[in-house]
Amino acid sequence: MHELSLGYTLQDYVTGEEVEATTYEDIRQDIARFLVEEKGVPKEAIQTKVRATALIEGRTYVQQMDMAIGQDPADPIMAVKFCAGQIETYARQVLAASRLLTQGPSRLAVATDTRKALILQVADGQLLRECSYSDLPNWEEMQELTKTVPVYALSEDKKAKEGRLLFALSELSCSCSQESCSQADKK
Repeated sequence: MHELSLGYTLQDYVTGEEVEATTYEDIRQDIARFLVEEKGVPKEAIQTKVRATALIEGRTYVQQMDMAIGQDPADPIMAVKFCAGQIETYARQVLAASRLLTQGPSRLAVATDTRKALILQVADGQLLRECSYSDLPNWEEMQELTKTVPVYALSEDKKAKEGRLLFALSELSCSCSQESCSQADKK
C-alpha cells in the first residue's frame, strides 16, 4: 500500500501537531476521531504512527501501524491499521506488525478498511471478531478484552520469524514501482 504526499499538512486529531497529508492520512484522522468520539477512547490512550521493527540481514526494517491504544504506552491493548483493499489479505501482516511494535506486542490487532474490521488475538492469531467498522469495541470493552486474551511472549526466535514475515508480506502488498513503502535503515 503506497502513499503519496499531497503537498500540504493537516492537524493531527490526537496530538494537535501538523502532519503531512497523504493519500490515506485523512482516513487515519477519521479513525482516531471515531475511536475518541464514538468509542470513548481517551486521546491520551492513543499513540499515532507507531513503528514495528525487524532486523533483516543486518538492516532495520520499519513498518508503520496507524495507532496503538492503551492506558500504558509500553503495554498497548490494540494496534490498528487501515488497509486499502480486501482486509483479509492484510490480516497476517497486521498481526506480525502488532507483535513487533517497538513498545512491545499489543494484545489485539485490528485491520480495517473503515467498512469492515477484523479483530485478531495477537498471542495466537485467532480471529476474535469480524464485524462492521462501527462495531469495533468501545474503550471499556477493549479493557475487558485484555483480561481474557493471553499476552504474546516475543522470544528472539519469534522476533526473527515475525520480522521476515512482516518484511515479505509488506513488500508483496506494495504495488508501487518506487522505493519501498516501508523504511529500511542502511547499515
